[in-house]
Amino acid sequence: MLLLLLAVAAAGEEPVTLAYRSTDTLARTTGTRISRTGRYAWLDPEKWAAYAKDLYGPNNATIDQVDVVDRALLPQNLQEAPRGCPRSDDEPFKRFNWHAPFTHYRYFRRRTARDPPPPAFRDFSRIEVTHCGGSKFETNGAFFYAFRGTGLYIDIGRSLAFETHDDASRYLLGKPCAPGKPPDMKLGIFQCDAELPLIINAAKSQGWDSLQFTRHCDAFCTGPSPEALQRARAQGRDPWTFTSMSDALSGTDPRSQLCGFEVVLTRFAGTDACPAGLEFFRGWGGHERCACDANRLRSQRGRCAACAPFTT
Repeated sequence: MLLLLLAVAAAGEEPVTLAYRSTDTLARTTGTRISRTGRYAWLDPEKWAAYAKDLYGPNNATIDQVDVVDRALLPQNLQEAPRGCPRSDDEPFKRFNWHAPFTHYRYFRRRTARDPPPPAFRDFSRIEVTHCGGSKFETNGAFFYAFRGTGLYIDIGRSLAFETHDDASRYLLGKPCAPGKPPDMKLGIFQCDAELPLIINAAKSQGWDSLQFTRHCDAFCTGPSPEALQRARAQGRDPWTFTSMSDALSGTDPRSQLCGFEVVLTRFAGTDACPAGLEFFRGWGGHERCACDANRLRSQRGRCAACAPFTT
């Protein structure tokens, strides 16, 4: 069964968002939620003002309005730590997942698998994102994470929103995704790797420029398991390029399971950090075009897109 969530703008206009979710998804959105307050005791207000101006140009942004920050903003004791889940939600942590920038960014825990999903973006919104190359999977669509604080914007065009990949399969293909790995299924993670190319093709054939997945909960802020630590040391690798879902699976820390907001552009390939032909924007709200720079940021898969710093 599918539930239709429809918010209509003015009469005769496109819906603000057109979003679908299955009752299976709805059943998994309960539990201990993120606190929406924070002191940010570590933050230097003058340093933040200069940082935000360099990122956006003139703006009124506050620290609680961003999901990521460059580690250079942080005091020295927070630039590398915490490397697992933060002690409080107003402190950043190091790693989101394999596909998100890893070298410079630090992340805030804004949403867990126990939180309700955020609202979808309106059609033709310019939204802040990250995108990293190196994934062979993205020949049939370009995948982005919606993260506030990157200073890199895209226009999503005419967009269709779902909570999970499985919801999209049910709606666009008329069937649920095939079962995934048991740990993923236990935690309500729908990767749907076999179905996603078909989902993207179906959406594109119906005239949708993008798909939104508001609740893709396959990220974890917990540190590596002992086994991963041992493998990393044997390979001479940074052990914190690994993470663990063990605390979420055991119930020790359900809030260690984090949710990303995915956006997929159906008309572009995303194998490169800067997808060919795609326009990027910068400035507060994405009001001017920028050239895509693939030399500053990296994920564990490959290079990532960025705009040059905004200067006036």
